[in-house]
Amino acid sequence: MLLKLEEIRNVQHSLSAPGELKTRLIITGHSFGGAVVQNATTQILATRFIDSNQDKNYPDEAKGVGDTHFKSRLGD
Repeated sequence: MLLKLEEIRNVQHSLSAPGELKTRLIITGHSFGGAVVQNATTQILATRFIDSNQDKNYPDEAKGVGDTHFKSRLGD
């Protein structure tokens, strides 16, 4: 489901006019919801991290999901 939402957001961005405000995909979760989000995104993030480093001779960032700013606070 998260990848489908990301795809919808990407299509919307490609159809928007230059300079037009774009939507953002923000995924949040706290406690049990945070565990669900982490389980849903772990494999995607790991795959994109690995893909971002294959055969590259220049620095690049790993791709996240949506407009990813991942913050994990374990033990809270």
